[in-house]
Amino acid sequence: MSCQSDFGVTAMTMTKEDFIDEFQQMNDRIETAIAARNFDLVVNIDESRRELLHQFTAEIEPDNDQIFFEALESCAKDNARAISKLKMEMVTLSSNVSSQTKALNGYQP
Repeated sequence: MSCQSDFGVTAMTMTKEDFIDEFQQMNDRIETAIAARNFDLVVNIDESRRELLHQFTAEIEPDNDQIFFEALESCAKDNARAISKLKMEMVTLSSNVSSQTKALNGYQP
């Protein structure tokens, strides 16, 4: 069984370096989609990324490779940062909308 990704690499033929490269590219695409507020795309890319990880680890044992795990951790941290930034922006936006709504309510008879 193999996992064909959007980047044309199949999990069965993938080396750890190929996997990390593709995983990081998918991570970058997730960050771009988050910044663009394209949440459907975020979900789709994340599902593909999870499937790629599942297929890769089912075929190849990471054998406690520190570089491999550090690369995965770096991707996870990058996504967490992007999500935290988005959440902060949402809180700010919500606060601004609330303030504007209160101000507009003051103009109603």
